[in-house]
Amino acid sequence: MKRLLLLPVLAAAAVAQDDAPTKGDIARVVDEYLAARAEAEPSPFDRLSLYGDLRLRQEESFDLAGKPDRHRSRLRLRLGATWAVDDTLEVGARLVTGSRTDALSPHVTLGDGFEGLELSLDRAFATWRPEGAPDTSLTAGKFGNPARRNPVYGELLWDGDVQPEGLSIGQSLPGVDLVLGVFALQELATEDDGWITFAQAATEARLSSTTRARLSAAYTFVDDASVAFADNRGNATSMGAFASDFGVLDVVGDLRLEGAGPPWVLSLEWIDNLRADQDGNGWAAGVACGGLASAGDWRAAYQFQSIEQDAVFSPLAQDDFLRATGHASHLLSVGRQLTDAIGLRLWGLVSEPEMGGDDEWRVRLDLNIKF
Repeated sequence: MKRLLLLPVLAAAAVAQDDAPTKGDIARVVDEYLAARAEAEPSPFDRLSLYGDLRLRQEESFDLAGKPDRHRSRLRLRLGATWAVDDTLEVGARLVTGSRTDALSPHVTLGDGFEGLELSLDRAFATWRPEGAPDTSLTAGKFGNPARRNPVYGELLWDGDVQPEGLSIGQSLPGVDLVLGVFALQELATEDDGWITFAQAATEARLSSTTRARLSAAYTFVDDASVAFADNRGNATSMGAFASDFGVLDVVGDLRLEGAGPPWVLSLEWIDNLRADQDGNGWAAGVACGGLASAGDWRAAYQFQSIEQDAVFSPLAQDDFLRATGHASHLLSVGRQLTDAIGLRLWGLVSEPEMGGDDEWRVRLDLNIKF
């Protein structure tokens, strides 16, 4: 009888043993709990995005008119962050090397008595995207240039390191992207301020399964160029002032071919300073093959450009070439992505001054590291 009374107890114990959670079950339950908690209470750091890059450059410039050849080593460091305040508002900032008074370059030339490197903010902005309107954006502060660029070389009008200050509005409509910017060029206490108004429309079309065409037209209006006269880098002058006003139309068209091999890009760019009485035109034609997205990728590109003296507003134009305006130049570059984060690029330029003289040469080798 005692044995019979023990049977239910033993059976209950056996069932309890079968239902007891195993070590794997416990881990699964804990993981599910933590995942649910993380979803319910996301970490504030989930809304933070960090990025940066380091460039080491060797640059050689030859046959400079009236100047000796120049050989210099340079570097550039950039560290940036963006923070999603909520679903509609994002703020961001970026630290860069280089002189804070040079809007065209964060590069530092090595060989200045081992002095420390200067750091400054070249971006501090807020971007608002209204709820329910993801195709509309409003950015205020100091921010990246919203201009669409020539995909082969796109800094003839705006140097890539120039970060405008003011307000930019973007709107994507069916078939066209619009940008309007009002940028503060120079605020003056006792005179009229200098402003730049920027407007651009861009569109693209899929011509076939392997061919895509893009077209953009932008207009940059400089309200009072005289406030930047001290930064003139080649525009014509008259009686201590710019000889021309600046209202520059920039039209860029490109064709992208994507097949079994590396992609090809063909580009044409037309520049016309509509407020210049003379020497206000420029154009460029380029071709590029390949890309630099991941390890093993390569890219080769060539572009020819002819820029008359007042075609662009020189205080904001590229500083890669030996001249900002008044030149006809050949640009050739070859790049290789060694890893996803590390790339090499060899870049060469030969430039003929518009006013005549011998060709000038520049060669650069860049080691680019992203993190």
